[in-house]
Parts: sequence; C-alpha cells; structure tokens
Amino acid sequence: MNWIVDDSDGTELTEALNKLGTHKLVVQFNNAAGEFREMYCTTQFSFIPDVKRPKRILKGKSTQDVDSGEKIRLYKVFDLKKEEWRSFVRERIIKVRVE
Repeated sequence: MNWIVDDSDGTELTEALNKLGTHKLVVQFNNAAGEFREMYCTTQFSFIPDVKRPKRILKGKSTQDVDSGEKIRLYKVFDLKKEEWRSFVRERIIKVRVE
C-alpha cells in the first residue's frame, strides 16, 4: 500500500490509523526529542505475543477509543520490532503505510 501523509482535514490519515486494530502499520514520525523514528506497529492482539498482551482489558475501553468524533492525539501501540508497547503523538507523524 502507498504512504499516506496528513491531508487538509486529516481524513485519510485517520482512516489509516484506525486500521491499527486490524493491520500492521509502518509509522514515520519525530519523537519527543525531535529525532526521526520509523515504527512497525499494531494493536491487533493476534500479532502481539501472549506475554505482552494487557493482563486486564476494561470492558468497552480501548487505547484507540474516540469520544464525540474528536481525533485521537496519543496512539498507544505495540512496536513489533522492539516487542514493547510504545506511543506516538499524531501531530508528529510524517507518514503512515498500512501493511
């Protein structure tokens, strides 16, 4: 799939990021220190080792839940290369690709 960059209203980027729960994504962004980072990530449990899955999931809650149509600002994802939970801020995204 092609790289997606943030468009004027953020629709394409939002649609791509919403696939974190079903797909693997490659996300390029600048971290809090301003350094470039590329992360291969997901929130789909079938891609996450059992020992790294959350021990308890609150019913109806998700790291990707959105209230009243607002865009998610902080994404909590599983980094498939580092095999650890990480996060990134939407405003720091350079581009995204759905695998």
